[in-house]
Amino acid sequence: AEAAAEPIEFFQVEGVRYDASIPAPEDSFGYGLGDRPVRHDQMVSYLSDLAERSDRIEMEVSGYSHEGRPILFFTVSSPENHARIDTIREAHLASLDSGEPNDGPAVVWLNYGVHGAESAGMDAAIPTLYHFAAAEGPEIEAMLDDAVVLITAIFNPDGHSRRVNHVEM
Repeated sequence: AEAAAEPIEFFQVEGVRYDASIPAPEDSFGYGLGDRPVRHDQMVSYLSDLAERSDRIEMEVSGYSHEGRPILFFTVSSPENHARIDTIREAHLASLDSGEPNDGPAVVWLNYGVHGAESAGMDAAIPTLYHFAAAEGPEIEAMLDDAVVLITAIFNPDGHSRRVNHVEM
């Protein structure tokens, strides 16, 4: 069967409103997710733009690949949690050391794109971060108040880039 691209609506959660001022992936890439591979430089550009537009997403470069590509790390939460992220981190680490639960937000880590030959990792990270940036309403606000989501969008950009080059050739 032939692969088919899907518009962002395919990935959106039913019943959730999305902020129209946040560009969808296809608006940035010029094609739908799944139509063809997203190059690492396109992903970096798009996800950096999401982080700049959203007060829910903080982005940092956690390192560089062997070939010099940035490895992007995102912290996603409510603006209020971002303002006290060091306190949340300390409480979380203390609860891990003591084995006692704390009342702070849940800490969740999503690590995408470990295996460069697997396209699904990076392709899934893109609509996930779009959702966190653009979703509106009380449910997403409550979720972001109750959680800190840590995301490595693509852990192996060199392997991914080799796969993209192979597919495009």
